[in-house]
Amino acid sequence: MEIFIVAHNQDLILNFKDGNYTNFHYILVGEKPKYSKLGHHCFLPPYQFRIKKTNEIIYIPDYSFDNIEKYPNLLTFTAWYWLAKNYEFQDNDYVGIFEYDIKIHKDLSELEPLLRPNRIVSFLQYPITNQYSFNPEYIQGLIDSIKKVYHIDIIKLLDDYSADTVDAFWWGPTTNHIMPVKFLKGFVDWYLKLIPEIVQYPNYPHFHERALKIYSILNGYHNIYKPEYLTHEQLGSHRIPLFPEQFNP
Repeated sequence: MEIFIVAHNQDLILNFKDGNYTNFHYILVGEKPKYSKLGHHCFLPPYQFRIKKTNEIIYIPDYSFDNIEKYPNLLTFTAWYWLAKNYEFQDNDYVGIFEYDIKIHKDLSELEPLLRPNRIVSFLQYPITNQYSFNPEYIQGLIDSIKKVYHIDIIKLLDDYSADTVDAFWWGPTTNHIMPVKFLKGFVDWYLKLIPEIVQYPNYPHFHERALKIYSILNGYHNIYKPEYLTHEQLGSHRIPLFPEQFNP
């Protein structure tokens, strides 16, 4: 299992590293730095370098040829895309991808015995019936896009989702997960086809995490939840609300 932390500027990586999170990798998206705050390194292809005295590696994807960043508000999906399309996982069958605004409370390596080819380990658990989960009032753009591209009514899909399924009524409302590499690559290809449709909607940055649940149902993956290992502060630095009052407490 390999762990990646996604951040959108160098200061966030520095702050995260100050928390003694060692031996993780970092992906810097959304920024094209002209100089490094992270060490004395030149940013040359393939835009990666190792931090002295640790096993950490900073990856700064080169989007020159396949510029997924032309959609700036894809947020963490930009890193998911880069990993799926460019990273050599070699013998690693599982990957953890986390946002910069998390706090890790227990050693994530303890979760490795729980990993399965059809299982995703998540850390925040909400019912799919929560008013902010799959409410058409907030995710109509995702509903319409999946119906147009894949001819699937996701509200009906969720309603019909068998009660015998391991996690029938739950989902993980973040993009912080440990997953099979096969799931990562499959989801990225599936979601890419939706992007030209979803970007028409102002709150599309929030669709990724919900689309994960839909893709999981369609392809036989299920979640287990381990909230004691990790919490997500949900700082929302993009300041793009799913619902109007989200950033107005």
